[in-house]
Amino acid sequence: VFQKLDLLATQMVSFRSWDLMLLGGGTYAGNQFDSRIADPVGPEFIAGAARFDGWGLTTGLLAYRDIPWLTGLTGYGGVQWSGIYGNSVLAETDGVDFNRIALNGTLLNVLELKVGTQYERRIGKGAIGFVSAGFEAQYWAGLGSPLFGECFFLNGNSLGLVGFTVGTGIRR
Repeated sequence: VFQKLDLLATQMVSFRSWDLMLLGGGTYAGNQFDSRIADPVGPEFIAGAARFDGWGLTTGLLAYRDIPWLTGLTGYGGVQWSGIYGNSVLAETDGVDFNRIALNGTLLNVLELKVGTQYERRIGKGAIGFVSAGFEAQYWAGLGSPLFGECFFLNGNSLGLVGFTVGTGIRR
């Protein structure tokens, strides 16, 4: 289970035929990860759990450009980075917890890349309504711990996510 909440302030700037949105603010991230892998020296399984909760800063840039032959359609791409400072708890389990480790002061880095298209339409009084669709990739670095071995807890502290995204909103 992965949770991420961004509270951002934005500023739109136009540069030639590009609209650039600068963003910055705060981020909360939390995750709970449970795993079960085969024991390399026996027929049993090793079960484990990792939990992280933290707050940090976020910065990013989105770039928009009108697609001239399709009225109202805009292409966009962006990058966002979050440095999140918090606490981790790691446990190797087998019915009851053992090897429980609390790691205070964990730094989690989250890098997000996105690309897609957006349809925009003026809806009155300077407001613009939009609907968007695209692809997003995220790289979470700093999860888990190598203390339990290379194959345990997210394979060396990092995780990549890729998926389809849709959105809607109003911009003034």
